[in-house]
Amino acid sequence: MQSDNKSDFSDRLKWMLADRKMTPWAKSLGISGGTSSRMLNNEPPGTDILTMIMRTEHVNLSWLLGGHGTPFMLDHYTSAEEFENMLRIHAQDAHYDAWLCLNFERNQMAVVLSEPATFTFKNKTIEYSHVEMLTGPIPFAIAEIDKMLSGCNVRYFSMNELDFTAYTRGQYGTYKMLGSEDKKGIIQKNEKTEGVDFAFQSDKGLIIGEMKQGKSSVSFSAMAEKIKAFTAKQKTDVIYLMLDVAAEHDLQSKLDKETKLETLAMLEESGKTPDQLTKDDIHFALLANIN
Repeated sequence: MQSDNKSDFSDRLKWMLADRKMTPWAKSLGISGGTSSRMLNNEPPGTDILTMIMRTEHVNLSWLLGGHGTPFMLDHYTSAEEFENMLRIHAQDAHYDAWLCLNFERNQMAVVLSEPATFTFKNKTIEYSHVEMLTGPIPFAIAEIDKMLSGCNVRYFSMNELDFTAYTRGQYGTYKMLGSEDKKGIIQKNEKTEGVDFAFQSDKGLIIGEMKQGKSSVSFSAMAEKIKAFTAKQKTDVIYLMLDVAAEHDLQSKLDKETKLETLAMLEESGKTPDQLTKDDIHFALLANIN
């Protein structure tokens, strides 16, 4: 969701909240009803509240305030060596819960580091999950990942292609990934812990693997049926729905032929049938492919 219009602050705030209601969310952080009402009327709060929102949501304040950059903070590395060094540095800073998702088709890994944290706002102690989100090349020696994150509680999860793309474009924050007390996030829905050392999504379905004597022994388990392309009619229906979603989010001017085709291809690869696709799925796919 990109915009240079500061008056769209409330729209970006609502987009960040996703399916959460403003009032209970604000109340949980100690934000008054008057302040939350002003926020919904495009009046950004003070620095202390903005800092609190940044901490608890991992949101990019440049985006929230002015529509610049990606919605959520993400450290993106193209150098495998630099990425591996940063993982080691983070592991020295704190004993994180470390969740990893490996995408072998892209040779890319998503890493979410989380630890419990607190801060005080107006004499109220706020408990939240401090997170770091990173992405970079999969280490050549997969079995060395645990050593890179020595001291962390390392676990693995899977994401479909649509979610992986959205994550690597900085479109997913704390809530989307970790969820809340009453709703599971992507990680909790797709975590693989029992006898599994890593999990990733491929065009053959969910692949899980075990590490044996320093080598990765990949086993194909819980296999999904290979993704089939949409029929011509299904493609037409999805494109019409894509146009509706683009109109809802003022993206028509950026929806050229190439973007339509790339978005359609991503939706086909998501593993969902056309009738299973939601408007949110299509919106995230559009954002991922709009230049």
